Order: sequence, then C-alpha cells, then structure tokens
Amino acid sequence: MAAESPPFRKILLTATLVVVATAIGRLGYEAWKNPAGFQQWRGTETLQAQVMRVEVRRVEGHAQLTVTGNFRQEGSSPLRLEPPLVSLLVAGPDGGGVHPGERFTGAFLAEPVLPDATAATVALHYWLPVAELGGLLSLIVDGVPIQLKNEPGFSVDSLPNGQTVGLSFPDGKILPGPTSS
Repeated sequence: MAAESPPFRKILLTATLVVVATAIGRLGYEAWKNPAGFQQWRGTETLQAQVMRVEVRRVEGHAQLTVTGNFRQEGSSPLRLEPPLVSLLVAGPDGGGVHPGERFTGAFLAEPVLPDATAATVALHYWLPVAELGGLLSLIVDGVPIQLKNEPGFSVDSLPNGQTVGLSFPDGKILPGPTSS
C-alpha cells in the first residue's frame, strides 16, 4: 500500500493545481472583461482629485489633451484611473451631443494608476478631433464633474501644430508660451 501512495499524491497534486489555475484564470478573465464589476469586489474607494494643469497638443486634425492632477483614494490597493471611475466628457458649444473622450495611450506614457492611499500626481491623456476643443470639457471623477472648459468658442486655428500649449481652466484660454515641444 505504501508503494501506491506517491502516484496518488502526484495525481491529487496535479488535479489541485489544475483547479486552482482554472479558478485564477476565470477570475482574471472576468476582471478583464468587466473591470467595473471587478472594482466592486474590492470594495468602495472614494476618489478625490484636484486638477493642476491642462495641456493640449495639436496633431493635424486631432488634439492630444493631457489633464494632470493630484489624486487620492481611500483604498489601499492600486486603482486604475479609467472609465467608469474617471472619464472625460466632451460636449458641443451649445452643451449638446455629450459623449466620452477617447483615452490616449502610448508606449512612453505612464499608466494612470494610483498605487495606494497616498496622494499622487497622475497625467490623463485623451485623443480628440480638434473641432471638439470648441465645445465644453468636463472630467468626471468618481461621479463628480470637474469643469475643464466651460466656455465655448475656442479658436482651434490659434493652436500651433505639433506644439504643446497650456490651457487655463475652466475658461479654456491658451496660456502664453509653449509648455514643451
């Protein structure tokens, strides 16, 4: 009987590992498929934000909008600053046609993640058709709107192509001088 025990242990150990790997894989797939639902499993974190600067870089018919702010959460685990928790809402000059702005990612851009409950400065990047800068812009953080641009009539033609400029907020006026090249 003692000679048959090691093969039984190998089979039991293999079966246990398969079950655990399957459970972890299923949990990971569900979190990837539905990140909002996965964040609910972690509990409710309150997220606070203070916008520090808004920059825009025109690239032909589009604009890269960068919103930099101080963020703080009450939770202790890493928190991704992405929809539905954080999103950019773009509206037409009359306030109609509200839709979310498209997030901009790049190989050299840091992911918008809060590591823990400490305050952190995070840059959020969005990619918009340049005509949408003529409308209203709001950053929605944990359901609370922060007005980035509350006045229509932005002169898109005054944006230099390929150069990053700062925008005052919430009136959306171009600040003098480039912020970077």
